[in-house]
Amino acid sequence: PGLAPLVESLVADGALTATTDAEGAAAAASIHVVMVPTLIDAGNNPDLSAVESVVRAIAAGLAPGDVVLLESTLPPRATTDVIEPLLVAESGLAADCFGVAVCPERTSSGRALADIRGTHPKVVGGVDAESGRAAELIYDELVDNRIVRVPDATTAEAVKVFEGLY
Repeated sequence: PGLAPLVESLVADGALTATTDAEGAAAAASIHVVMVPTLIDAGNNPDLSAVESVVRAIAAGLAPGDVVLLESTLPPRATTDVIEPLLVAESGLAADCFGVAVCPERTSSGRALADIRGTHPKVVGGVDAESGRAAELIYDELVDNRIVRVPDATTAEAVKVFEGLY
């Protein structure tokens, strides 16, 4: 509820635009938020192909000092074992040149705006302390929710998976 008029007003003000040029958008941004589905394959294993596709596009425009925030549901250790190494390999940057954090999306169908505006605490965990702190600062500016910083990206991934199971 309320999403359509909000999007319409943001577009009219020029504050929200859309593009199919993912690499160009990545090059123009310094904060990259990944929120795509994590599917399950025929063997009931996580299929990270959608996340990996977006991460490759981000890597093409990644610059030192950028932060990549993953809101997709990811299996524990996917960020440290798959996503961060993929960003390093595809961008040509060292891992300590950019930040990576997991900040799981926590909304229910039909309640996105209410949930984003304060229903659930925002869990954030980085691949390192600096990434976690950057994510905490970014989300503190963007949402009204209480920010809960967890020790690392794996913990943040596990929080989302366990919450979904519950």
